[in-house]
Amino acid sequence: MSDAAPEARALAELRAALTESGAWHDATARAMDVTSHTITGWKLSRPVADRYDLAIDFAWQGINPTGRPMTARTHHAWSLTEDGTGFPRLRSFVSTVLRPFAPATAAEALADLRSCRAASDPA
Repeated sequence: MSDAAPEARALAELRAALTESGAWHDATARAMDVTSHTITGWKLSRPVADRYDLAIDFAWQGINPTGRPMTARTHHAWSLTEDGTGFPRLRSFVSTVLRPFAPATAAEALADLRSCRAASDPA
């Protein structure tokens, strides 16, 4: 059996994962002129020896193209595989919108940002 087949499958998986994450990122970038995010929670697990599953929750604050402050919440699930190179490889990437970008006052968006940063500060 050729080594080319597993490499081709791995390349196809990587392309699919990057296409999916790229599409999500592009849609978010088009919706906002300025954006910032804070990790509000995360969990790393290793269900099998060669795989890592990472779940991350983000709080987003941004300004849309019309200058309106916005806030949102998302959940991201990443699955990575260990392939012996020393760097885990992305297998899949799924983003779930928990709370879509919604208008906020500048004071609300700033308070949201400060609250998230304070909650994530390890001090």
